[in-house]
Amino acid sequence: MQVRMTATSSSVLLLLVLWFLAGAMAGEAVQFRMVNAIQNTETHENFDREVGVEFAGMVLAKATELAWQTLGQHSTSDRKKFDEFDGNGHANKGLLGGIAELVQMRSGYTPSHWAKKGDGERWDEMTLGVTAQFLQYCDKHHPGFVAQLGRKMKKGYNDRFFADITGKTVSQLWKEYKASNRNTI
Repeated sequence: MQVRMTATSSSVLLLLVLWFLAGAMAGEAVQFRMVNAIQNTETHENFDREVGVEFAGMVLAKATELAWQTLGQHSTSDRKKFDEFDGNGHANKGLLGGIAELVQMRSGYTPSHWAKKGDGERWDEMTLGVTAQFLQYCDKHHPGFVAQLGRKMKKGYNDRFFADITGKTVSQLWKEYKASNRNTI
């Protein structure tokens, strides 16, 4: 599979990289070809000066590898499109966004305006970073949690998956997460 991306700015490129994360088809080699197609503009010059096509291609390849690692897709037969992890349309957007944001966090790019550990009113809140921080907590206390959740979400989705994996409901995990962060905020 060949992927052609057109970059309009480094921040847009990063967003595209993060949403592409697991977009490679199982068993297929992925070949990245980066093209800065916005000619003779300030954005074009900024991209070339600050990022560059070669570096952007390397980042895209590394981000894909990181997504595969986070979702426990260690072999080519495990690797699927990201949209196959949406619980057949039953997972909520807060959870799906949180998984994508978790991959972004693990890449080392967490914008300063994102929620901090312990922020949020709900585990599946749409505020940037809330669900990612919660999933990071779950994965820390139950190693492999996110990968197991991803595997379960191939066939459907139910909040009971949290209890199936950890022995605790999502509400119990959220309360523990909030309590563990009271002294660190």
